[in-house]
Amino acid sequence: MLALLFVFGILCVFKAPGDPDFGWHYKYGEYIVQHGKILRQNTFSYTFTDYKWANSYWVSQVVLYLTHYYLGSLVAGLLFAATLSASTVFYVKAVSKNSRSTILLPVLSAILLFIEFSDNGVTNRPMFFSTLFLMFLVVILFNDFRETSTKPPNPAKLLVLPVLFLIWANAHADFILGLLVLGLYVIDRMIMTRVPQPPQEWAVRSGTRSEEAVASRLLLCMVGLLSIAVTLINPYGFGLWQTLLKESYPYQFSHISEWIPVNTNNLYYFIVYCTALGLIVSALIGAHRRLPSWYILALGAFCIASVRSQYFLRIAVIVGIPAFIAFWGNPLLNLRNTLSANLVKKIKAGLVALLALSTLSISTVFLTDVEQKYPKDALDFALANNIKGNVFNYYGWGGYMIWKYPQVKTFVDGRMPSWREGNKSVFEDYIKVTNAPKKNSKILSDYGVSWILCPKDSEFTKFLRTSNSGWKEVYSDDVASVFGIMCL
Repeated sequence: MLALLFVFGILCVFKAPGDPDFGWHYKYGEYIVQHGKILRQNTFSYTFTDYKWANSYWVSQVVLYLTHYYLGSLVAGLLFAATLSASTVFYVKAVSKNSRSTILLPVLSAILLFIEFSDNGVTNRPMFFSTLFLMFLVVILFNDFRETSTKPPNPAKLLVLPVLFLIWANAHADFILGLLVLGLYVIDRMIMTRVPQPPQEWAVRSGTRSEEAVASRLLLCMVGLLSIAVTLINPYGFGLWQTLLKESYPYQFSHISEWIPVNTNNLYYFIVYCTALGLIVSALIGAHRRLPSWYILALGAFCIASVRSQYFLRIAVIVGIPAFIAFWGNPLLNLRNTLSANLVKKIKAGLVALLALSTLSISTVFLTDVEQKYPKDALDFALANNIKGNVFNYYGWGGYMIWKYPQVKTFVDGRMPSWREGNKSVFEDYIKVTNAPKKNSKILSDYGVSWILCPKDSEFTKFLRTSNSGWKEVYSDDVASVFGIMCL
């Protein structure tokens, strides 16, 4: 069963490098490897060329580049998928250890995680590393709490956490969420390990207990403070934190698809979202008496955040698996005990058959051509016909252009939603132009835009085709349209 689950996980989470941001992550990794230093300047676009960016993804970018360059996208993708699948199986087994449940519950938990990881395209994004690190963190904290809830924390387990955060802070910005979880854990455990105040006649016997409580508090403080301190060990020092605080401007969170609330435009994901969040929230409510306070606060916060932003659902599901197992463990075990052994065997065989059929049905993912959704032919046309000057490009194609057509400097790409200097934001200008092009056409002239690359059937493209737009369509295919400025 576990071997089949592992294979199912690989094929479920495997994604070809088609994420809109993969391209610029790849090119940053390429620069670091080839030049032996971090790229601070913005060399990929003609806007915000002097912007200094503290890149919190540099370790993951190096790994993405090296694997995809030397192994090829298929083998690299399978490697990431196998690593994530194995880690997920390990994670559900680790957090279900010592729980009263059937094998069905860890299997269902893993499938829930696989589906969520697949929908987020985790395997070709730096969030791959945050996903692994968060699962590792939950295993350490949840199992340490479960095993030592009435004893001091386990130093051998907790002291690995500063090393984890040292790597995490250089791989993905979600390390801040990890610090939030750790902070809640430290505060909760310090309250639980308060120094006892026994009667005078018990003082001698309670001396050892008091010393243990003090040592536990010191250990917790040290682990928490050291985990924060090591995040400063990065190429930018405190500048990383300054950049993350600076780039938390709220505008981007209302215009990037993964940062906005879920909607019914994608009915499949809407159903997945509602099902996953419903299962996690119901488990949290149903099992709250058996869960530690730090865990309830952390999971509750991520569930609430996922209502405001789809991005947090992945985090809520990861953190919520222990609650899911705690809530459903006994009911499923009681149900199993009421069934005959023959029926249980048939259910297991049916589950194995369902997994096998699902594995075969999703294996067609290997045939996906990721460039079908990108403007390869349109860019080839522009280069072949010597179309020069500043391009106003569709946001979702910026990363692809940086990867495959670095000679065409982008107007906007996936790095820029959070970039801001004073009141100036290229991403905000992009949104203004595409949402109200007639009203904001001057923005294009202010940037010296001479041609436009946009999706064929977007509302913005329809405006450009009107007679008074000032633009002429010079190329169109099933994916993209190219417009040149009309000479007066």
